[in-house]
Amino acid sequence: MKVRTEMHEEVPVVHLAGSLSMGGECQLLTDAVQKEFSAGRYRVVLELDGLQFVDSAGLGQIVALRRTAAEAGGALVLAGPRGKVRDILQLTRLDQLILVRAGVAEAIEAVRS
Repeated sequence: MKVRTEMHEEVPVVHLAGSLSMGGECQLLTDAVQKEFSAGRYRVVLELDGLQFVDSAGLGQIVALRRTAAEAGGALVLAGPRGKVRDILQLTRLDQLILVRAGVAEAIEAVRS
């Protein structure tokens, strides 16, 4: 999995590409988001457009990061899930627990409010 973080309008956007599954991939995600949390940025967008697969460990990691953000008064918003990733978010109903937006711009708006 590839992970890249960019700042957009003072909001960190963590771009994920490839597969998010148990092991090193989950750790890459955690490291990227925890780096933002350590800097005091608890309003984070996860951009999932390039993510092709996520397993239960990956979903669990996203939920844990969302909980950490919320406990600190922030938010974690998902942007642009497609295909199987979008389907699994709907099937597990995580799209009702975690805000999901079609694109990064909409996710930045959501994370700010």
